[in-house]
Amino acid sequence: MEVASLDPENRTDPMSLVFPKMAKCIFKSFGSSGTIERRDVMCLIATNIINEKIYLFLWVWLVLLLVITSIWTVYRILILLLPFLRQFILKLYVREGFSSDVSEVMRCATRSDWLLLMSLGKNMESSVFSEFIHLFAKDLRSSADTYSMDDQEKKLAI
Repeated sequence: MEVASLDPENRTDPMSLVFPKMAKCIFKSFGSSGTIERRDVMCLIATNIINEKIYLFLWVWLVLLLVITSIWTVYRILILLLPFLRQFILKLYVREGFSSDVSEVMRCATRSDWLLLMSLGKNMESSVFSEFIHLFAKDLRSSADTYSMDDQEKKLAI
């Protein structure tokens, strides 16, 4: 931005070092006596003017993509590390009355279970998904009152 504020006669544009707009050209032509005359002239390189604009656009686009990708990566890392954030995001897919059921499900869920529940929540209607979470939490509560197969096998081995 500092370059743009300087006097056009005294500034050196950094882009002109990479994409020069003017160059020295040598034209050879036949003179009036039939001999070849050499003329040194300044030529405008029009393609470099366009190339400069394309380069600037691509540079801005790549910086924008870098920022968006960095934010998305931080978001994903936070989701993997913070269980309360996973629970909060899952609560966004259910209706308001089912928050306790989401808490019950998330207490027993692993990260892979959460990913499956998120896929279901994105692809199901909110009322149907809320009912599913309610039934799933109810099933988890009732299974917590009973023994698992491993517990029963341990009792028999004793």
